[in-house]
Amino acid sequence: MPVLYVDVFWLINAVMDSFILFLTAWMARREVRWWRFLVGAVIGASYALLLFMNDWAKVGLVFTVKVLVSLVIIYATFTPRGLIEWIRLFALFYLASFITGGAAFGLSALFQSGTSVEDRLVYLGGGPVWIMPIKLIFVFAAIPLVYFLGKTAWKRLLQLRRREEHLWHVEVVFCGQSFVLKGLLDTGNSLTDPLSRLPVAVADWSVFRSVLPETIVRAFEHGKDPMSQLGGSEIDAEWQSRLRLVPYRGIGNAMGMLLAFRPDQCICRRENEEYPYERLLIGLNPKGLSSDGTYQMILHPSFLTTSTRTGETVKQGVKGESIA
Repeated sequence: MPVLYVDVFWLINAVMDSFILFLTAWMARREVRWWRFLVGAVIGASYALLLFMNDWAKVGLVFTVKVLVSLVIIYATFTPRGLIEWIRLFALFYLASFITGGAAFGLSALFQSGTSVEDRLVYLGGGPVWIMPIKLIFVFAAIPLVYFLGKTAWKRLLQLRRREEHLWHVEVVFCGQSFVLKGLLDTGNSLTDPLSRLPVAVADWSVFRSVLPETIVRAFEHGKDPMSQLGGSEIDAEWQSRLRLVPYRGIGNAMGMLLAFRPDQCICRRENEEYPYERLLIGLNPKGLSSDGTYQMILHPSFLTTSTRTGETVKQGVKGESIA
């Protein structure tokens, strides 16, 4: 019969509670002194000892008691400033607990075998309960797994959130046709046509496939230089007057030429804001700008200089720069 030592049980719970509190502080972006983690872990591990006391075990398992103990642990560790922060830390505390416990459970289920479902059924509180035996090695293996994977996933979520804040719904109007796509505002985009001084946005060429001259479409599809097709008889006069060659400087100061065209209008929208812009060029990028398809255009900051809100026009102070 296996023997469980109370001091070992308490120490294991203290270590796990310390990590959960550390994970909570990391998600909440709170700086906490090490001894506060220790205080919170001691309270949590001591509460777990109620399971060994017949008179107190039922009390400790009551939902209200669990919530109160959790709030005490959070207060002792973080000292929240107000009810809202207390609730936020409470939610993050249980999120960290679920992530850590789920990782330990998942590792145990992945590597353990040989026990039937019936062998794991016990009666607790008058009803059947399915218990998954988790070895101690999987409990401690969950700590680095949660930390490294969770840190990577959290950073990715923050990056997506920041990028989402710069995404706009863009409508490009050209020769009576309308093209709707997602645009990413790049405040560092200073690309400007040196001749006309018009700002240049960059878009996936395939978005405008249906209206581009066939000879340019074939050049893009076969990986050829579309600029070699300019001046040919296959491109009508309307397109010849709209096409431009825009010089740009890429990574490592590499110089190049970008094929661009002048649309009739470009309208950027988000929530109750609308930014119409007519004096611009759209550069045609031969490859997709976003690997996951989140956006199809990189916007120039000068596009957002005039905002239309519920019939009113508000001037903004964003200006682009020329690369000439």
